[in-house]
Order: sequence, then structure tokens, then C-alpha cells
Amino acid sequence: MLGPTGLHSAVAQAKSVVYCRDGRLLAWATPTAYVPCPATRFTGQGRLTHTNARWSSSWHPRCRAVVVDAATGALVRELPVAKIVELAFSPQGTLLATWQRPVSEPGKEPADNLHVWRISDGQQVLSVFQRAQTGWTPQWTDDEILMARLVTNEVHVYNGQDPSAGTASRPEPYRIAPTADNGTDRT
Repeated sequence: MLGPTGLHSAVAQAKSVVYCRDGRLLAWATPTAYVPCPATRFTGQGRLTHTNARWSSSWHPRCRAVVVDAATGALVRELPVAKIVELAFSPQGTLLATWQRPVSEPGKEPADNLHVWRISDGQQVLSVFQRAQTGWTPQWTDDEILMARLVTNEVHVYNGQDPSAGTASRPEPYRIAPTADNGTDRT
């Protein structure tokens, strides 16, 4: 994985930096795009090194979320999302969630600002409005079968592998409520 010495200019301007749970992928959001130049290489230990005495990297003025292989630094995916504030990987590192500050125009509904992306092909699989930054992060089961997100006084549950399919169906009504009985009441 990229250590502190390996996080040079590539992530120096980052608004958010996150590793996936197993450490094989690293993502960050910056106001520029990541394009390593020939003078930049990643060592087998995942550290960023330079073949020249000075740092030289090629940057393009585009806003993006960048996902790289943490061991090699190879670009895995660039996602075209501007003004990202927060990032979060799903447990298996197959999906990346991005959150932007809410933006609304007078008389219009606020724009969707929580997006979930499939890393393998860069496809946006969910786009919804999430007002608060606190608690914005979708939660997945470890096997990514279900994904949940907090919405005001509700929890919306989705198919974790295909959130675009909408909320997950349930066979019967259910309730979730906090309890003070330490789980002994089974009624």
C-alpha cells in the first residue's frame, strides 16, 4: 500500500482519500485528473518514486475521483464527478460511493449528490439526494448483497450488487427499533 512517503503530489490536493477494506485499491478526489508521467513509477512496495531528481507529473484541469491499484499505482478508474467531499468503498471494493455538498436553485428540487459507481466499468448505479454529510455513507453487508442508507427517519435498503434496481423487496412488514432490554425480549 502507499505509505505516507508515497502520497506525494498525486494526493496532496485531495479533498478525500480512502483505501478499500482489503487495501488493494486507493481512491481520492481532487480538482485535477491523475496521469502519471514516465518519470513516475511505483515500486513493488507500493511507494511512489521518481526516476528524475525533480517531481514531474502530468495533470489535467478536470475534476475527478481517481481509483488506483494501491500496490502498483496503476490507474483503475477515473470517475467524472466534480466537487467531491467524501468517498467510501463497498466492503469488497467493487463499488465506490461519492458525496458532494447539496446544491439547489430557488424553486427547484436539489440535485442528486450521493452517487454509487461500479468500479469495474465506471457505471453510475445509484444517484440520490442526501442532505447531511453526517451519516451519508451507505452501509453494505460484508458480501455486498444488501446496501442501506439513512434517509431522514428511515433506512432505505437496496440490492447491494445493483442499487439501480431500487429498494430491496421484503416478504413481510418489519420494524427496527432500539431496545433497552439487551435483546432479551423476543416478542
